[in-house]
Amino acid sequence: MEKNKLQHHDIATDKLFDDIRGIIEQGRGRAYAAVNQIAVLTYWHIGRRIVEEEQHGKARAQYGTRLIKTLAEQLMPKYGNTFNKRNLDYFRQFYSCFDNLEIVNTCVHNLTWSHFRSIIQVADPKAREWYVKEASEQMWSVRTLNRNIGTQYYGRRMACAREGLTLPSPDIEASDPLEYIKNDNPTIGILLCTETDKVMAKYSVLNGSEQLFAAKYMAYMPTEEELSREIEQQKRFFLEQHGKGE
Repeated sequence: MEKNKLQHHDIATDKLFDDIRGIIEQGRGRAYAAVNQIAVLTYWHIGRRIVEEEQHGKARAQYGTRLIKTLAEQLMPKYGNTFNKRNLDYFRQFYSCFDNLEIVNTCVHNLTWSHFRSIIQVADPKAREWYVKEASEQMWSVRTLNRNIGTQYYGRRMACAREGLTLPSPDIEASDPLEYIKNDNPTIGILLCTETDKVMAKYSVLNGSEQLFAAKYMAYMPTEEELSREIEQQKRFFLEQHGKGE
């Protein structure tokens, strides 16, 4: 009898532990989601103010760069490295790409700042809007989003739609052995740079890097002509985002 009571007590204690653990995990999840939403909206409003200030000043890249550098020097001592020059520029791009707050409010519940930071690297406005909605609705991880952006999933999907074809889902595509085979070495990244009129290609391992994000994935080494076209496209996108110099 005493043994049965002890077993019943252990079962009750286990259930209590599971219930409380569930409450804690649920509370932590809600807290994380709330902090993320506040952070994303804060970054959007910071970006809006930077863009407004730029519009009141000189509409050229040099002014925007100097403004962001000065802001970073003032904000970092008080609020930390989150508000460094690189991130302030991301905030400005964030607002420039999504100046309609309603879109951000609709998707921020399922997307983190890392999602938005990846999406603002996409040059095509229609593609950006599609990725942000699709990533939110399908609850893509940041890794899945980056893969789909890098493999030009939106563009290929639109091309298939025009031909009346159906593109395989991203999950099916990810299992394609031509894209990745077990025991493959880490992905090699090609960093396109410009120095005066020269185009340079530098190489880096993307795997495990928190500072590098792939803009496009390819299953082969691109030609010199392809690299030149890509850097020209990115230069045009940069000028459109920052304003043309005088």
